[in-house]
Amino acid sequence: MIFTIALRNLIRQRERFVVLFVTLLLGGWLFVVLMGTMDSFSQSLRDRASRYFSGDIAVTTYSDNPGRRWIQNEALIRDAVKAASVPAQSWTRRSINFDQNTTLFFAGTSQGQRRLIGVDWSLETEAFRAMDFVSGGPESMAQDGILISDTAAAKLKARVGDDLLVLMATKSGQKNTMNLTIRGIFRDASFFGYSSYVDIRALNRAMGLPEDSAAEIGLLLPNGSDEASAASRLWHALDGRLSLVPFGTAEEDASDIMRQLPEGQRITAVFPLSARLGPIQAILDALAIVAWSLNTLFLVIVLVGVNNTYRMIVFERTREIGTMRALGMNRGQLALVFLVEAGFLGLGGALAGWLAGAALLWVASLVDFGDNVLMAMFLERGHLAWSVPWAGLVAATASLVAAALLGSGGPAWRAASWRPVDALRHEA
Repeated sequence: MIFTIALRNLIRQRERFVVLFVTLLLGGWLFVVLMGTMDSFSQSLRDRASRYFSGDIAVTTYSDNPGRRWIQNEALIRDAVKAASVPAQSWTRRSINFDQNTTLFFAGTSQGQRRLIGVDWSLETEAFRAMDFVSGGPESMAQDGILISDTAAAKLKARVGDDLLVLMATKSGQKNTMNLTIRGIFRDASFFGYSSYVDIRALNRAMGLPEDSAAEIGLLLPNGSDEASAASRLWHALDGRLSLVPFGTAEEDASDIMRQLPEGQRITAVFPLSARLGPIQAILDALAIVAWSLNTLFLVIVLVGVNNTYRMIVFERTREIGTMRALGMNRGQLALVFLVEAGFLGLGGALAGWLAGAALLWVASLVDFGDNVLMAMFLERGHLAWSVPWAGLVAATASLVAAALLGSGGPAWRAASWRPVDALRHEA
C-alpha cells in the first residue's frame, strides 16, 4: 500500500517534483558522461600500451650478455599459462632493439628511433588493425616491411611504398643496416613515440640473434580481466622451473637486477602491464581521481538540493499530511511514503541521466578530433571509443538513490511528527 500511495502522489503532483527530478537526472547524466569518458580514455591508453609493451602480461628474459637475451624454452611458458588458467585471448612474440642510435634514413634525411620492435605478424596482424593508421596498414607486412609513425614520416617526407634504410647496432656492437619498405604510417602518441615495427625474423637477423627467437612473449587478455592476478598465477606456475625476478618488481628495477647477474646466467621476469606503465599509470590514476572527485562533489550538491527541495515540498503538502494522519496513518508509515517517493525519484532520475549521458557520449564518438596531439593518446582512430561503465553506473545509481533518501529523510520525519490537527489547520 505504501508503494502505491507514493507512486500515486508522484504522478498526481508531478509538477512539484520537476525540479528535484531534473537535479537527480543531471547527477546521473554527469556520472555517465564523466565515467564513460574517463573509462574510454583509460582503455584507449591501455590498449596503446598493450600493443607497445607486448601485451597485458609479458614474459621476458634478462642476461648478462645482450647477445643471449632471448627466451630459451617457449613451450615451458605456454604450459605454465595453461596450468595457471590465464585467460589468454591471443599471444605475441617480440624482439626489441633499444639502441638509441637506431636511425631511419630517406632521401638524405634522418630520424632517430627510441625502439625498433620486431613483431611476429602471424600472431598480431589482427591486433594491429586497431591502430590509428594515417595510410597503409599491417596487412602487407613481410620481412621487408616497416610501420613508422606519422611524426617520422613527416620528418623524412616519406610515404607508404617508399624504401628506407635503417641503421642499427647488432648485439655484439657492430653496425648493421636494413633495407625496408614502408607498409603503413600510424598516428603517433607522445608516450609511445619514436618507435617502428618490423618483422621479428628480419630484426633478429639484423641484431645477430637466432632468427626464430623472441625476447618477449606476451598475452592479450579479455577486457576487464585482472591482469595482476593472472600474472601472479603465471609467476607461481613458473617458480621453481625458471630463475625468476621477484613478482611485483618494476621493469626499471628488473634492469638493475640484470646488470648484477653472474656471467652466463639468465633470469626471467613476468610483468603485468601496470608494472611497465610508469608515468602512464600516474595519468590513469589521475583520471580516475578527477572523475570520482567531480562525481562526489556533484553528489553533495544533489544531497543539499534534495534536502532544500523536499523542505518546500513538505511545507506545501502540510494539509495533505494532516489528512493522511487523520485517516489512521502512523508516523512511521507517513515518513516511509515520503522516502519511497524520494527513492522512486532517485531511481528515475538516475535512469533518465543514463540515457541522456549515453546519447551525449554517442554523439561525441562521432566527432573526429583529428590530429590533436593532446588527445591522440586517449582516442582510437581519432574518435572517443566509449563503453558503458556498468560497475560505475550501478554505484552511481545507488549513490543517487541514497542521496535522495538522505536528503528527504529529515523533512519526511519532521512532517510525520506533526499532530494531525495542527497540520489540518495549516495554511500553505
